[in-house]
Amino acid sequence: MQIRTNPLHMLAALAAGLGISASAQASPITFGSSQNFTDATDVSTTTASSVRAYSFNTGPLDINGVHFINFDSQAVDTKSGLDGTYDQYGTAGQSGDYGTLLTNAIYHDGGSTSITLNNLLDGDTYELQVWVNDARQPACCGSTRTETLSGDAAGTDAALLYDVPSGPPGQFVIGTFIASGTSQVLNLDLASGNSGNNQINGLQLRDLTPVPEPASLGLLSIAALTLLARRRHPITR
Repeated sequence: MQIRTNPLHMLAALAAGLGISASAQASPITFGSSQNFTDATDVSTTTASSVRAYSFNTGPLDINGVHFINFDSQAVDTKSGLDGTYDQYGTAGQSGDYGTLLTNAIYHDGGSTSITLNNLLDGDTYELQVWVNDARQPACCGSTRTETLSGDAAGTDAALLYDVPSGPPGQFVIGTFIASGTSQVLNLDLASGNSGNNQINGLQLRDLTPVPEPASLGLLSIAALTLLARRRHPITR
């Protein structure tokens, strides 16, 4: 997992100290369409300045060039309600580390659950990818189950199938959000009328905001320092 500090945000903090404010950003998560598993290239490799990728109850894993670590081996992001582990959900027809990712999960028997992503950079744009799979369905639990993903503000919710009737089990989805503050909540809840466990098999977070080039950063620094000097020594006429 890589955590970066964007120099632009240090300049923003300086600007705030000078009484210069930026407009507030909302932080809904806008999800795309849920997708069935294909192969390891399901794992997004969208150009990003930093990446966090988590497996659950397993790891580390390397899939499509992305390094996944066991969520419980890190101390930045947190979970709520997801207190069970299981390693027999099945590979969903996938091989290697991708199959291992899908075979393992953390879960909770009913009730609301969530994962909180911390140490975000306020105003940065993030891509979030989530996997859920239970290849035992429907023999395991008698019916298809659907999990609803949502953020901590009004956005586009995602419905993920634990298994796809008459087809491959499990699904993944990709969403985006603009950080408002330094944390973002991802809620995971069984869809209305479903029974069983809330569950997550994999998660990836990619910061899509580029780090500024040194030349651009230098110009911004000069501008900020010039403004600071003017505030301290106003020009008199």
